[in-house]
Amino acid sequence: MRIIGFVLATVALATSAWAGAAPTPPRGKGQFRFTRWAGPPLRVFYYRPPGAAGNAPIVLVMHGTNRDARRYRDEWAPLARERGFIVVAPQFDRTRFPGVEGYNLGGARDRRGRPVPRRRWTFAAIEPLFDEVRTRFGSMQPTYYLYGHSAGGQFVHRFVMHMGHTRLRRAFAANAGWYLMPDPKFRYPYGVADSGISARRLRSALTTRLTVLVGERDVVDDGNVRRSRQASMQGENRRARGHAFIEAAKARAAALRVATPWTLSTVADAGHENLAMARAAAPLIRPRLKAPPATR
Repeated sequence: MRIIGFVLATVALATSAWAGAAPTPPRGKGQFRFTRWAGPPLRVFYYRPPGAAGNAPIVLVMHGTNRDARRYRDEWAPLARERGFIVVAPQFDRTRFPGVEGYNLGGARDRRGRPVPRRRWTFAAIEPLFDEVRTRFGSMQPTYYLYGHSAGGQFVHRFVMHMGHTRLRRAFAANAGWYLMPDPKFRYPYGVADSGISARRLRSALTTRLTVLVGERDVVDDGNVRRSRQASMQGENRRARGHAFIEAAKARAAALRVATPWTLSTVADAGHENLAMARAAAPLIRPRLKAPPATR
């Protein structure tokens, strides 16, 4: 009986130790289902490079109008490996996040223009997703980077303007088709009039680090450039509209007497392509590692 008791005690201790051990953070490419927010479940693609430690930067990547998060993850993965950061790309599908309203505009209003409860905004997924990523990867990072291309670029700059009290470290809005101008002369969704964005919230947004990336050759109308009267007032093409957005931001910051770190960077010889924009953003997130860890 003593032997049996000893064996049972040993098994119990081993089981307890195993249960209390921290799970090994996943590495390489993978995906998971994210449900810890008020909206619908999200399919999330990630890449964690070999050797990424608990202090590795976390980059949330917002896909374009094709809702192809996997491709965006795949294009960012080599950059993440070179520089030792984690890439996380949530997918907002057309069924549960329909139209421009459901994704590009952050879900703040429905397709009839009616306000949506803030906790169900598409924007509202970002902060709890960051918490989920920290837990899954054993991260100690207190902040995150947010990058979006095309429709994702629209999401990102509007996230900066709408959302307060976030842990965002720096945002990148690349090749957006049109903008929420920080100008009260224009009504939502083209300007901040009737947007619910107060002067105080806008002042805070203008102090957030936001870089607008435009392609030097992103001047072609591929059928996805909005041609409404209000959008056309922002410029003839995506490149021109990016410049107009930053100029409007500088003017509004001056009127509000606040210094803004918002900047624009033109990517040479780049058209409407995510990879070129990602390559321009990556060095602003982390320098290239001297010797990237070998793939196992």
